[in-house]
Amino acid sequence: MLQSLLVERFRLKLHRETRSVSGLVLVVAKNGPKLKPANQEAKASISWIGRKMSSASISMEALANSLARQLKQVVVDGTSLKGSFEINFEYGPDDTGPSIFSAIQTLGLRLQSAKVPVDVAVIDHIEKVPTEN
Repeated sequence: MLQSLLVERFRLKLHRETRSVSGLVLVVAKNGPKLKPANQEAKASISWIGRKMSSASISMEALANSLARQLKQVVVDGTSLKGSFEINFEYGPDDTGPSIFSAIQTLGLRLQSAKVPVDVAVIDHIEKVPTEN
């Protein structure tokens, strides 16, 4: 709805493309995952309380998205693990506890730096002054 308004009032023209940016990929560690399958009756949810993450049922894609919000950078799922898992971990601030990277490794997963594909909207044209109603 907002995009339609921008097209109508500001003559917005854009296209979408995929670009490679620096980010992180969530992958299975070399000793394999240490994940407990979620109870089939558990609802998909995730809870971050301070530096503690808890979920009774979460997919790897949802975990990657949640980690992206916590780390404030792009994180994509590269685990190829299907289904939902019960995941709990805690990490400490700075030097007083494990980093989020170390906490993830206790799950048999790891975050590795990589160029990752991201879909972006590229503005080709937009008018500075909107048209009248």
